[in-house]
Amino acid sequence: MKFLVQVFCGFLLGVAVLFSGCENNGNKYSPTVTLAEYNQLAYGMNYDQVVGILGRHENKVTSATGGPYAQTGTVYTWFNRDNSELLCTFVSTTLVLKAETNLQ
Repeated sequence: MKFLVQVFCGFLLGVAVLFSGCENNGNKYSPTVTLAEYNQLAYGMNYDQVVGILGRHENKVTSATGGPYAQTGTVYTWFNRDNSELLCTFVSTTLVLKAETNLQ
């Protein structure tokens, strides 16, 4: 089961990286997301807890349902104007993967 969740999350993260430069609703950039905020995120947090730390200025990159338990995985990104970014992958509403690029 854990392996299937990891494969599913890896697929979603790959799609997110592929489309991470895409704008959503004409609002690509978030207020600055910092490395300190990223470090506050813990696996197992729910979506509302993550948004409480980062703010609700994310871009939804992809969402898919699959696996033996028909779980929904969703990837959100927070972009900064300096091209640094944060990616969060949720299965159902639980944070299972996080990644950052050049956050300060």
